[in-house]
Amino acid sequence: MSRWKQYQIKKQQKLKLKKKSRKTEAKIAELLLAGETEKALEIAKTFLIKHPTNVRGWAYKRGVELWIKHIEPIVSKYPVDIRLSALKIFREEWKKDPRLKPEIVLPKINAVLPS
Repeated sequence: MSRWKQYQIKKQQKLKLKKKSRKTEAKIAELLLAGETEKALEIAKTFLIKHPTNVRGWAYKRGVELWIKHIEPIVSKYPVDIRLSALKIFREEWKKDPRLKPEIVLPKINAVLPS
């Protein structure tokens, strides 16, 4: 097989994985918004098991754990629109840096929450 063909196959596999990863991220975000954290964690772990070398897989797992530990207790008592804005901020941080830390995410989410 020529180098060009190998390159094309590798590129196609990368795109396929990226698409699958974005789909998984959307599914996890939907479950977090609905409050089904255990199922979201299960999906994140499944993705990580299937693709252990993908950085996004580790970010999904870490992000869901961070959501369960730190953000869910704060946001759960607010209506859906506020939870949605908190999730939006969370996802933006998720995409910027896969090594999420509560010290970075919590101040930005607390700024959105009403006093």
